[in-house]
Amino acid sequence: MIFRLEIENFFCFRTLQVVDLEVAENVPDSSSRYASIFPGASRRAPRLVALFGANASGKSTVLRALSFLAWFARDSVTLNPDIPLPYEPFKDAASWQQPTRLCVHFTGPTDPSLEAADQQYSVYEYELMLSNDPNSPHQVLRETLRRQPEGRGRFHRVFERQGSTIQSSDSWFRIGAFESVTLRKTASAISTLAQLGHQPSLKLREVSQRVLTNILSERFEPRDEDASRYYLSNPQLLERVNREIERIDLGIRSVKPNSDNAKDEVVFMHQGLGMPMRWSGESHGTRALLRYFPLIDYALENGGVAVIDELDASIHPMVVEEVFRWFIDPERNRYDAQLWLTCHNASLLHELQKEEILLCEKSMDGQALVYSLTAIASVRRDDNFYKKYV
Repeated sequence: MIFRLEIENFFCFRTLQVVDLEVAENVPDSSSRYASIFPGASRRAPRLVALFGANASGKSTVLRALSFLAWFARDSVTLNPDIPLPYEPFKDAASWQQPTRLCVHFTGPTDPSLEAADQQYSVYEYELMLSNDPNSPHQVLRETLRRQPEGRGRFHRVFERQGSTIQSSDSWFRIGAFESVTLRKTASAISTLAQLGHQPSLKLREVSQRVLTNILSERFEPRDEDASRYYLSNPQLLERVNREIERIDLGIRSVKPNSDNAKDEVVFMHQGLGMPMRWSGESHGTRALLRYFPLIDYALENGGVAVIDELDASIHPMVVEEVFRWFIDPERNRYDAQLWLTCHNASLLHELQKEEILLCEKSMDGQALVYSLTAIASVRRDDNFYKKYV
């Protein structure tokens, strides 16, 4: 579970912005909206994180920061070293001379090599600092991973990387024969060591693979044909999407493989229609839901983090509300998956608690700010958030 994100000199965020999602101990939770940050912990964080704000206020950039960290840890070694990293610092002359810093706090097993029954849990802090220079490629200045056993006390270093060298003082993250590896200046230590077969790095790469997103430097959507083929190759996923579609009541009885073998796709069986509807003839909103469902479903089935920019852009608000319910339902969300999303439809504020709402705004000099609704002292828990926001 992710419960803290720090962003500095990254796209429209110039000064340090801290997204702290930890829920205060005295906050009631009669509807199970918040989860312990790890099994048995008293500290809690929301399963839903929704960002609201005007266009160009920084909402998507918060998701970019989270997605960039996951991508960098997981895949940066595959990037051509001559290609710039997919981000920019704040656009003024001073910021191009200052580093970019991103940091995320998440939870996981203290020793991932142990069985679940013997497992203890830790809070982890992954920090990345990158150089900026308009005349040269981005370079890693520092990359560190620290852990706080059982979420208490001081943080211990798992590894620290300065430039192209790495050091570790953690018994689980033994580097051994990999200590002499020279790290490329545009690639993460985790992705590099994982590619070489370093088992602890492979475990950490698995953690980053649980962050599923439709945004990195820009928002992108899965292609219809790719989504259709994915359902065909995953019968259990097709079964689950049929169960959810029936509950949502979109007027669709089922989604099933096309009986015409000449066309490798799924088709939609509608109430009142005798013939199936091809994917290309289905409504844009239904197709969007089907494209994003695998991402959402994977997070729910594996305890991951779904990071979706503009989920409500083409999906009806009542359907988005149903997606919210999947994440706060302890039976559907058995592993405390999270959904981070940006929203434009203010009516969705009716479905959220203070701790689940982040607000973004931009100052006259172009700097973006992000803060939790809990930071506004005058907002009560029983207020009409929609009315006040509008």
